[in-house]
Amino acid sequence: MLGLVLTASGCEPKPADQAPGRVTSQGVHRDFEKALDTTGKSVSQTKEDFQRSLHARLIELKFEISKIR
Repeated sequence: MLGLVLTASGCEPKPADQAPGRVTSQGVHRDFEKALDTTGKSVSQTKEDFQRSLHARLIELKFEISKIR
């Protein structure tokens, strides 16, 4: 009996926009927004990392220049 109940409950057709593998414009838009947000965060982090390393290198060069003088 339990098997019949479980089988019957899974037999309802899914709406077309919720069917697995179905591509909708809303889904594409949502995925694009997520990708854009992730890319923006990645670019921002890369920029900050580069600025920190450049600043550290500038400090090293200033120290080297002061030693030479």
